Amino acid sequence: MVGSRMFGVLVDGVKTNILAPFADMLNHKLPKQTAWNYVQAESGFAIESLTEIPQGAEVFDSYGRKCNSRYLLNYGFVIPDNP
Repeated sequence: MVGSRMFGVLVDGVKTNILAPFADMLNHKLPKQTAWNYVQAESGFAIESLTEIPQGAEVFDSYGRKCNSRYLLNYGFVIPDNP
């Protein structure tokens, strides 16, 4: 369960895994709509949009291109007709 909620980021130049409350609540969608990272100046985790997102629209993250067995094992969902 923790693995599906971890985010790999650089903190002070060191790659580490963090838990970011609510960040894992974004649903999956391709192509990638957001990027996330640790912002040193703010001492915090940030998600930013890569495209314009209309007000009131759902914000998606991409878990990458994977087979359904990986999606199920790592994130708890499958995609119908996943190529």
